[in-house]
Amino acid sequence: MSRVEITVAQYRGYGYDCRTLVNPEPELPPIVLVGGAFQQKGAWGRLETLLARSASVVTVDLPGWGDADLLPARYSTAFLAEALHHVLEQAGHTRAHVFGGSYGGAIAFRLAQQYPELVHSLALMGTGAAIEEPLRSRLLRTIALLRADRIEEFAHYCVSLLTNADPAARIIRGPAVRRILTGIFGGISAEDAAKFIENTLRLLKHELHGGYPLVTAPVLLGTGEHDDFTTPRQCRALGRYCTDARFTLLRNADHAVHLEVPDALADLLLRFFSGRSVQGSAAWHFVERCDVGHYEGEETGMEHNLMEAVRVERAAGPRWSAEEGEVDDPEPAGALG
Repeated sequence: MSRVEITVAQYRGYGYDCRTLVNPEPELPPIVLVGGAFQQKGAWGRLETLLARSASVVTVDLPGWGDADLLPARYSTAFLAEALHHVLEQAGHTRAHVFGGSYGGAIAFRLAQQYPELVHSLALMGTGAAIEEPLRSRLLRTIALLRADRIEEFAHYCVSLLTNADPAARIIRGPAVRRILTGIFGGISAEDAAKFIENTLRLLKHELHGGYPLVTAPVLLGTGEHDDFTTPRQCRALGRYCTDARFTLLRNADHAVHLEVPDALADLLLRFFSGRSVQGSAAWHFVERCDVGHYEGEETGMEHNLMEAVRVERAAGPRWSAEEGEVDDPEPAGALG
């Protein structure tokens, strides 16, 4: 029978914790789930249940999430990756498969860059390579709505961002997922609103990840085939920073794949984490190579990519500064319509 272990941690003055659902006879190393903006450690539902049949499953409330302390936006995703590494060490997890969803994918990617000895393999869903327009302006609008206490409008706007409303796009459990998300965003507390604002500003103030070092663990990238929040093109682009990456799209899903198609997602993850073939399922598209070597034929070669990664690192200054200086807000809230 599975049991639950809670590990409480402090990192640089910020309190948080992780939850391990222990499988007494695991077939695989632990699987770490790092979620998006409103994903709390105890709310992974069916996906966690399915994965727990094969491995112990570790979920986290990092600083800025759930019941953890609020984390100011001056701390980047690199700091969050350090905090994740710290709590995993405390919990005794020295080697793991890691899944990152949406915002959590940026943290998981940083973890694989900074602590390659920890990450056995890495899977990311709904994680773009960068925050581009018009998404940047849309995220700023969510902050403006919260600061103006226009909660109902905030909830409907967030749901419109995260879900594809095209009637031609068949989304499994689409209406149910929209109701769930509307309830989550509409019921936001003042404490969670403050965390949402800081977490969103974090995305806008800092690079999601560095171009170097390249991630050397096996990587699976993807999202739902109808995702127009983090588009397939943006998600696939992360392969440029990996030496062994593949990409696919889950059918009949958009951004919230863990809610819409948890069975298909669990099947895909378990195949990938166990080293089995990920081809041949009707639940997702053909899995294609998209790593730095694959891009060799598309652009100017691996040597260019590696040199560009080094150039980006040098331009960015010292490697992986855990605490970065404060940056002014991109726009005053009152200037947003």
